[in-house]
Amino acid sequence: MLLGDLNSSPDEGDSDKHAITRLLAHSAINSELLPVSDGGLQHSPNNPYAKSHTAIWRMRADYVLPSKCGIRPYQAGLFWPSAGQVDCELFADEQAVSDHRLVWIDLELTRS
Repeated sequence: MLLGDLNSSPDEGDSDKHAITRLLAHSAINSELLPVSDGGLQHSPNNPYAKSHTAIWRMRADYVLPSKCGIRPYQAGLFWPSAGQVDCELFADEQAVSDHRLVWIDLELTRS
């Protein structure tokens, strides 16, 4: 399992896109599930990548990447509720909680 604030996106920002693209394509990493949120889309409605933004500065920066060995991910998302959803008041002030949003993944441990 590889997880954390990598501050890199294959699509946006000024980081080395080649590095994150290679990581996401690595043969040992399962990067098939793209976590998304309604809050990201509401925050940047005209951005084609908005649903997968993990930071308020409009980029996917945070990752939870399981191994392909012994782990089967089946659902992933971001905790970034849009207006009217449960707990949306936590984000009324954009940086009240953090400028990053929680990435989560549901997985099953398997035998490899």
